[in-house]
Parts: sequence; structure tokens; C-alpha cells
Amino acid sequence: MGFFSFFRDAVDWVCEKVEDAVDWVKDTLSRKTYDENDIEDHVDVDAVLADFRKAIKDDVKAAENSCMASVSTLFSDLTKKTRAKFPDLVAIIENEQKKAKDELKGTVIKYVKEHLSKNDPQFLKVLKMKPGEAKKAALDRATERVLEEAESAFYVELKKYAEHLLEEFSGRLNIRIADQEEQMNRRIKELEKLQAEAEEGQIDIDAVKENCAPVMEAAECIIQVLGIGDAI
Repeated sequence: MGFFSFFRDAVDWVCEKVEDAVDWVKDTLSRKTYDENDIEDHVDVDAVLADFRKAIKDDVKAAENSCMASVSTLFSDLTKKTRAKFPDLVAIIENEQKKAKDELKGTVIKYVKEHLSKNDPQFLKVLKMKPGEAKKAALDRATERVLEEAESAFYVELKKYAEHLLEEFSGRLNIRIADQEEQMNRRIKELEKLQAEAEEGQIDIDAVKENCAPVMEAAECIIQVLGIGDAI
């Protein structure tokens, strides 16, 4: 089946387990009639779909976490390079990762619950079909469609999170670069002043090195970070 192609890259075994659950739910529902005016039919269908979600919930959750973890590794080098010099940038990365994990949690199951439901017009049409092979085939297509859309919804949100994180990091880094340029320009003026003073007398070379060292050290860190940003 075509659904969960993105999750396949993260957790291979999820597809097989989900496919088993899909086979069960389409076999079960294809043998049943559905009358909107029959309370027992409502209860029966809700129970079957609830069992289906329960069957795939833990495995899909593991796949979601694995996908988010794989994206988080993109920022591991950034964290290593910036932790010492720019701890607030590291805090941004870590906070956004935690926020994304909370916001993305259960995205797939939530979508499945909303659309693989008698409240969804497209799925309702399938439920109303007469029991048999035609209904079974329609259930197969409907279930695959919903799962593919659920996967897509998760992927879109995950992509938005990664792009947002990069924008946040880049914005803060640009501020650091601007501050660094300002500091370096001040140092250049100081050096020009020292050069003028040197023409008239003696200057303390050690003091010059001590004043410039922090700026040059931070500049080197920024260069390293920018190198990582280009790689990403």
C-alpha cells in the first residue's frame, strides 16, 4: 500500500502493522450494513473505528517521534558549535524542539479520528454501501486515502517546524553578526588610534592582544556556525 511512505523511512515495521490493522477494519466493516437512523449501527461502527485507532496508535506515535528525532539531528552540530559562545541560541533550538514535539504529538491519529469517521461525508458514503466485495474495495481505498492525508498533514507540520527553527536561529545569528561587526569596527578605530600613538611613543602590545582576543574568538565561532548553516 502507498500510505506512510514518509514513516517508512523512519520506522519500517510501522507500515506492516498498520496494513494489518487496515485489513482487519475493512474486512469487519465490509460485512456490516449501516443505517444512520439505527443507534446500534452508530455504536457498532464507532467501536470498530476506535479499535482500529487503538491498534495503530502506539506504533504511529513511535514513528512520529522517530521522524521528529531525525529532523532534530540536523541541528545537533549547531548546538555543539554555539553552546559555549551563544547559549541563548541553543536554548532557542531546544525550546522549539520541545514545542514542536508537543504540538505535533498525535497529529496522525487526530486526523484519522476526524476523517475515518461516519461524520466524514466521503467515508459515510462507503459505510452506507451494501456489504460485499465492492464495499471492501471502497473501504480499502478510503482508508488508504485518509492515512495518506494524515501522513501529509504531519509532514507539512514537521517541515514548517524545521523551517521556523532555522529562521529563528538565522535571525538571532544575524543579530550576533551585526553586533560583532560593530565591535570589530570599534576595535579598528582603537587600533588606528594606537597606531597614531605609536608614531609618537610606546604602546603596550600585550594590552592590544588582550583587548582584541575575545572579539576574534567570537568571530571564529560565527564563521564556523555560518559554515554549518550553508551545509544545511
